[in-house]
Amino acid sequence: MAVYLLHQRPIGLLGIALTARYAAETTRSRDRGIDLPGQTAAIVALVALAAAMVEGGQRGFTDAFVLGGFGLAVLALVVFVLMESRRAKPMLPLGLFRSTTFSASSGMGLVVNIAFYGLIFVFSLYFQTTRHYSALTTGLAFAPTTAAVLVANLIAGRLTGALSTRWVIAGAALLMATSLGGLLVIGPATSYPTIVVQLAAVGFGLGLIVPAMTAALLGSVEASRSGIASGTLNTARQTGSVIGVTLFGSVAASSLVGGLRLGLVISIVLALIAAALATSTGMKSSA
Repeated sequence: MAVYLLHQRPIGLLGIALTARYAAETTRSRDRGIDLPGQTAAIVALVALAAAMVEGGQRGFTDAFVLGGFGLAVLALVVFVLMESRRAKPMLPLGLFRSTTFSASSGMGLVVNIAFYGLIFVFSLYFQTTRHYSALTTGLAFAPTTAAVLVANLIAGRLTGALSTRWVIAGAALLMATSLGGLLVIGPATSYPTIVVQLAAVGFGLGLIVPAMTAALLGSVEASRSGIASGTLNTARQTGSVIGVTLFGSVAASSLVGGLRLGLVISIVLALIAAALATSTGMKSSA
């Protein structure tokens, strides 16, 4: 842990320096206060959802505890929506979702993270248990995918400037779906080059989608609400990560390779949903 923190410190310091040098202050309201009831309801909903999905893989999704967890998550979500709709200064102004771009971007953040992080989790199990890679080798096996995400992040701005935001997102989502389809033949003896080329293409697609949808979402709200908007997107994405890991882990619990293939099918559907959201809303990168 000490080594990890030591490695992260320069990155954090660099982030502080770059923020102080280049980030402009946005208009903000100083009298919003803290929406404790709303935060509590949101936390209960997310914790109950995560617990139910994790236990579902072990107990089965018809187990009373699991069903109770899902019920509590739904109840807490309903309470959250009701409270936020009635508060003068809610944590999440529900009126933001009247913008189709805001809603579509938030939805895309959820579905692409379910697909990507769920698969990364199951592939890490595949590499270690089926291919017998060490933990270090498994991490290195994902290095080309990480590099592809980085490269795509760097060129995403230029692509969205040259093309429309929705077509960049739709094209990237279709690239993800196609690459995931190429992995459906995966088995215990599938060669690593065959796997890594497809995973790198998936990472490249994700690397294009995230900056484009973030720009679209922030461009759909007033500057004074950019913090709320970015927080909503981050929450949607983190929720997607939790759902992806727990859902895909559950389907792979009984048969790793069979569960991995089912996860690929789910991810293909989610990538196509992301493409549909982008093309159906006419989203733009600026308001």
